[in-house]
Amino acid sequence: MRYTSTRDERIDVSSAQAILEGLAPDGGLFFPSTLPLFDEEIFTILNYQDVARKILAPWFSDFTPEELAGCIKEAYANRFAIDDVVTTKKVGDRYIVELFHGPTAAFKDVALSLFPRMLVKAREKMKLEKDLVILAATSGDTGSAALTGLKDLPHIGIITFFPEIGISEIQRLQMTTQNGKNQKVASIEGNFDDAQNAVKRFLSAREDDPKILYSSANSINIGRLLPQIVYYVHAYNTLVARGEISMGEKIDVSVPTGNFGNILAGYLAKTCGLPLRHLICASNSNHVLTDFFQTGIYDRNRDFETTLSPSMDILISSNLERLLWAMSGGDSSLIRKLMGDLKTDGRFVVPESLRSKLQETFIAGYADDQATLDTIRSVYQSHHYLLDPHTAVAWKVAEEHPSSVKCLVMATASPFKFPQSIAKAMHWPIEADLDSIQTMSTTTGIPIPASLAALHSLPVLHRDRIDPNQLDAYVKSVIKEIL
Repeated sequence: MRYTSTRDERIDVSSAQAILEGLAPDGGLFFPSTLPLFDEEIFTILNYQDVARKILAPWFSDFTPEELAGCIKEAYANRFAIDDVVTTKKVGDRYIVELFHGPTAAFKDVALSLFPRMLVKAREKMKLEKDLVILAATSGDTGSAALTGLKDLPHIGIITFFPEIGISEIQRLQMTTQNGKNQKVASIEGNFDDAQNAVKRFLSAREDDPKILYSSANSINIGRLLPQIVYYVHAYNTLVARGEISMGEKIDVSVPTGNFGNILAGYLAKTCGLPLRHLICASNSNHVLTDFFQTGIYDRNRDFETTLSPSMDILISSNLERLLWAMSGGDSSLIRKLMGDLKTDGRFVVPESLRSKLQETFIAGYADDQATLDTIRSVYQSHHYLLDPHTAVAWKVAEEHPSSVKCLVMATASPFKFPQSIAKAMHWPIEADLDSIQTMSTTTGIPIPASLAALHSLPVLHRDRIDPNQLDAYVKSVIKEIL
């Protein structure tokens, strides 16, 4: 399997090199030159690690089966609160795919438990003598998952940037209490887009350093994106095994969407043969993606909303570039034009033929904060199931698009990461986050994830705060502390 840039088909690298570099040298995103089709055996496998090995082997063909199996075992054995990494539960007439049983109680753990192992192996395979410095911009969950996954790995340092305003206190503490020797964490004066743009500018402008290779832990890195395909197939196989659906029966999937990585993994699963009918792109009040799928116009020239679902507070959805490249048949010249328009004008318009093609697969909608709160409360009252604010958005949008087929809702975070929002939805007393999670557990009978329960006893170790324009200088100033 070879990987090319979405902006220049002449760029051709192996999967190991794509993982190491993160962002393509022309500023584009790496994408596989071909998409492998699933064989029928994949749909009979129920063990998560077995599904992962079978699915990921073609994408990472320069890794031996033994190397890939070793990375997968290290990533998932005894690191998750449940034996099989993710679980699928029937709630009402829908199915919740719980992706939040990892070390930081969010779906990012699934990919960011495997990605560091692949990164270490890729460095070995490429015989890279340089140290790696991984940059991560986070809208809430990527940061803590990346910090946890990359903690104290040899020859690798990680620097994480999070928006000063918008994330929950639990999310903030998950990052600022990290104690790895190879870690730095800083807040950004601005929003997630400011942080992500600063990281992408740094990586795009990077000069060859004889001692350091800079890369990314965001889903702009193909090594972060591809492991997410696995849980779509695992959830489907689970429904077949339970007799909820027949083999080959099509289903819909509703995904809370920000940077477009999670739902893009669903699209890749569909393209490779998973029987998905529609992918429902669920947004919050920052509904730039909803407008895009409905009109074909992507326009970030709007007010940025700070919402109750902070991991979706994004106006520049980086992985959309990969979707447009794939659906346009790999038209790099079109992608260069669209991304150029976005950079200069803050907007772009896709050709009508491409808009129609997108609408054949994607349904889009959004839920504002009040609808999110109402959904959390109504689902709990009706089904005694507690949604976090992101999953509630996906549930609400799915509800507004009634389907003739079974529908999965991807649950991307534990509700205990957003206790004040849950309390507001349920009309419970509003307490400080660390007090509120105990009240939530006592009231609902749901146990607190162990990693969140321990936060109250951890000291805050990271207090740096920077302007996004200072990111370059900040990175260079802390290198010696993390390597």
